[in-house]
Order: sequence, then structure tokens, then C-alpha cells
Amino acid sequence: MGLRDLRSRTLTVVVSVIGAVGFALQGYDQAVANGLLTLKSFTRTFPAIDTVNTTGAVKSRNSTIQGTTVAIYEVGCAMGALSCTGLGDRLGQLPFTLGQLIAARVITGLGVGGFTATIPMYIAENTPAKIRGRMVLLGGFFAIGGIVLASWLEFGLWCVENNSVSWRFPIAFQAIFALAITSLILFIPESPRWLVQRSRNEEAARVLAQLEDVDGDDFRVAVGFNTIRHSLQQEDEAGESGNPFARNETRNLHRTCLAVGVNLLAQMSGVNIITFYGCVGYCEGEDRGAC
Repeated sequence: MGLRDLRSRTLTVVVSVIGAVGFALQGYDQAVANGLLTLKSFTRTFPAIDTVNTTGAVKSRNSTIQGTTVAIYEVGCAMGALSCTGLGDRLGQLPFTLGQLIAARVITGLGVGGFTATIPMYIAENTPAKIRGRMVLLGGFFAIGGIVLASWLEFGLWCVENNSVSWRFPIAFQAIFALAITSLILFIPESPRWLVQRSRNEEAARVLAQLEDVDGDDFRVAVGFNTIRHSLQQEDEAGESGNPFARNETRNLHRTCLAVGVNLLAQMSGVNIITFYGCVGYCEGEDRGAC
């Protein structure tokens, strides 16, 4: 049986796992710079961000450049996520110079931001309500797994720090996640909600039948289809009241600010310092070889 033939709970789990692999890439990207910043081969290639073998004013300047290079990934993530407000319904780089590295961080961030804003919605729209929470949260579990994988992979390659493979391989390894997702995504169904929104009703009914593991003329397919169509119709009729920034009786602006604020506070707590620089501070000490 191929992926196209999967139905019911099995199809839901496969869709959720494939989506969660995307979050594994997100976690991996969060941590991949951590163990590279103090490698001799890495600092030789990018001396402008070397804070291990420099002191005084040079180290201060390099720290600023290093911080910008690492953190610009998050700028790319933010831009990628925001782009989904307009693009969501329509549709590794191996550098040798600092400019290439910075560009790669931005491009990677754009991609990661885009799919982390899209995947949870896709999983939710292809998952029954009774297991929806567990399937969406699976992405968070995989994200932590990506951080762990990046950390251990770089730790294992520490012994070859004088060879560029110690940092080029961890960066290139990201392609494994991307290849897995792009290969498997071709065999799993599109969201029935998106299909109805595009007036591809027959395809939507077929996907709903797969998810429910019933024939296309089953009443559950009709109920699901009508529910989706009614929901989309309500959104169209809502107009301005459907705007997440509208100050109306449903307090859309208040809800939006709460959702955005929680995520902003989570990031501003400085938690990413651990994944970005956890190894750097230790490696700048006397026992650098033990990192």
C-alpha cells in the first residue's frame, strides 16, 4: 500500500509526522550555529565573527557581527511567517564568505518561518477534533528533537575541528529534512478546507472520504463538506469583523495581541541564547577542548 492509498487514522498520523519533520528542521536550524562558532576551521573561514581568538576592541566588534549573523535567522523566520498571511492561501547553502553565510541564514529563516506558520494549520485541517491537539503538538516534540540532534551531531564532529567537514556537514545535513518533506508531501492529500476554498469540491470530498475511511457518498463526507463551506461562507460575510486586528464585539484585536504577545514574551525571555550560544561561552574558557 502506497501513501496515496492511506486512509482514516493512519493517513492522519502520516500527515502529522511529515509535518512534524518540518519542525525537526526548525529545531535543528535553531541549534546548528551553536557548536560551530568556536571551531578553528569555522573561525578561519569567517574571521570577522571570531570571538575565541581575539581580544579587546576586535573581539567586541566581532561579537557584534557574530550576534547579527546568528540572530538574522530569526528575522528571516519572522518575514517568512508573515509572508504566509498573503501566500498561505495560494499556494543549505555551503558558504565561503561571511556575506554568503548571512544570506543563507536569512533564506533558511524565510523557509522555516513559512512552513512553521503553515504546517500546524495544515495538520489541524486534516485531523479529527478528538486527536487534533496531540497531532499538532507532535511538531513541538520534533522541534526539540531537532535541537538535540544538532547538538549531538556537532559534539560528535568536534574531534575533527581542524577540518571544515566539522561545520560543513552539520549545515548540509539540513537538506535531509527538506528532501524528506518535499518527497513525501507529494503523496499526501491537500487540505479539504483549502480545496473547497478553491472550488475544487470533488477533490475535497475525496480527501474527506479518505480521512473518514468511508465512501464518497457517505453522510459524514457531506457533513464535513457542508461544515467547511458554511465556515468559509461565514468568513466571507464577516468582512471587517473577520479582520484579526478589528476592534469589534468579538475583541479580535485583543485576541490577536494576546496570541502575539505570548510568543513575543517567550522569545524575549532569551531562551534562544541557549540554543544559539550554549557552547560558545564554555569553549571560550580554559578547557575549550572538552566542549
